[in-house]
Amino acid sequence: MRILRVTLALLIISFNFFVGTVNAADTEEIYTGIKSLSLSLGEEAEFPIILNHAPNGLAGYYILLEIENENIATIIDVKYPNWAILNDSIFNDGSVLLKGIDLENEIKEESGNIELATIVLKAIKEGETDIKLKVIRMTDDFGNLMTPSTKQSRILVLSNNSTVTPLVTPKTTPGFEVIFTIVGIITTLYLLRRVKF
Repeated sequence: MRILRVTLALLIISFNFFVGTVNAADTEEIYTGIKSLSLSLGEEAEFPIILNHAPNGLAGYYILLEIENENIATIIDVKYPNWAILNDSIFNDGSVLLKGIDLENEIKEESGNIELATIVLKAIKEGETDIKLKVIRMTDDFGNLMTPSTKQSRILVLSNNSTVTPLVTPKTTPGFEVIFTIVGIITTLYLLRRVKF
């Protein structure tokens, strides 16, 4: 009977541990600072990549950012925050592999809204495309792997002539308005004279 109780207790502890681990991982998410972005042809824009929560701090990461249709927009630069002293960017056909390492342990436990990098892109063709993020490797300050979820964003590139045309109400020239009014009065008087009550 005692063995059964001990076994059940161990099962409950194990279950709570694994459930807690899964829930903690689920709260970690990487996303861009935009949900959707509209640009004109030739226009440049920048947006951050953010980690919402680092319960055990952050040691470093490898993240792949990809523009699904590289003909619509292209990545022209990457900027890193001050904490990522050791960093690198590898560009390849519409994607960039981002690397950032926290050498001085500036990202502490329970840090939130951590800027990982800032992406600078340029619109080169009219159309729409998605921005996708993939975590290649990310570790916390204890060397544990982090598996945050990711959110994708969308870019819309408009031609420089894609503007909304305002609705203009035609206006009659003032001179013609006077003529039309006089003609209307004369016609009315003529009809009244012919009508017999």
